[in-house]
Amino acid sequence: MFHDVGKLFRPEFFIENRDGDQVENPHDALDELQSTRVLHGHVAKGIDRAREAKLPEAIVQFIPEHHGTTFPAFFYRRAMEKDPNIDQNKFRYPGPSPRSRETALVMIADGCEAAVRSSSDKTQDQVLAIVKQIIRDRLEDGQFDNCDLTVRDIRTLEQTFTQALVAAYHPRIEYPEAKVTESEASDPDGHQTIP
Repeated sequence: MFHDVGKLFRPEFFIENRDGDQVENPHDALDELQSTRVLHGHVAKGIDRAREAKLPEAIVQFIPEHHGTTFPAFFYRRAMEKDPNIDQNKFRYPGPSPRSRETALVMIADGCEAAVRSSSDKTQDQVLAIVKQIIRDRLEDGQFDNCDLTVRDIRTLEQTFTQALVAAYHPRIEYPEAKVTESEASDPDGHQTIP
């Protein structure tokens, strides 16, 4: 999807692009507002790149609208620990908020996927709770005020995203490696049999 194409310009600042073995977090060298500006920068870079590629404007709009005027909660909370009076607006993306059902859907999907991925509890009940919380937070923050998302749409999204995320993150059985004997490995017909 093109909505996060701007992350290509500074991929190391986005957790989904970092190697699990990578010890250093580049955000550690920045304060919370600097980190927020880096995150915000992927939107402007993404819009520029999408327009350079001559993508239709309807596609380009997904880039700013999927963040709307939300804010990176992690950095905002950390900044509030240092200064409880810090202005939340300094952390908000410039927007606009979603103006179509489709960009609202991407906003919800993006937030839900990130929250579920970072959660240690991926049971169906917990995933549903996360999905409902993300939607509620966006709704209460006014993110859906400029689009025609209905209550029926929201109920459908809650169920659909929950099912998809539970399926994507359900635990997998670790299968033992099959041991192949020397005679099986040297089958003259090239067939491999499983012991």
